[in-house]
Amino acid sequence: KHQMVKVVNVPSPILKLSKLNSSTLLVGCLNGLYLYINEKFELLNNPNWLPETRINSIVIYGDKVFVLTDGKGLLIFEKNMERFKHYQNNLSSSVNCIQLVKDSVVWLGSNEGLFKALLSKKEGFKVVLKLTTYDGLPSKEINDVKTFNTDLVIATNNGVSIFNDN
Repeated sequence: KHQMVKVVNVPSPILKLSKLNSSTLLVGCLNGLYLYINEKFELLNNPNWLPETRINSIVIYGDKVFVLTDGKGLLIFEKNMERFKHYQNNLSSSVNCIQLVKDSVVWLGSNEGLFKALLSKKEGFKVVLKLTTYDGLPSKEINDVKTFNTDLVIATNNGVSIFNDN
């Protein structure tokens, strides 16, 4: 006996999925970010450029939703998805990956290097460090970044780097 798979059509190729809550999925597409609720897709159109933007990744951490884009930097939504902050200053426009450390440190891999940012209620999001090939990375294009023991492991097209931030 075979199980039937239900196919749900979405107007754009899907790149990333993330569970927002028990009734909602966030769907990152080639052109935009959708909410999937009650078997229907709802395109988020705030900010107004979001429907034309490729979503590289969606990470939910605590009460925040981090949306990494190709060409528009980083969006941080509140978990209710009603309010957001957009960060592109001092940050590459294409953000490929994210690693959160504790509640206040964010590492972002981009096509222009690795960025360390601090999150705080007072200052919001502040880039405090940028690592590139000048600092010893084998490539400026960062594909992934993860914490491992006390180090940061950085994956690039030209190899892996190990970085200790202490």
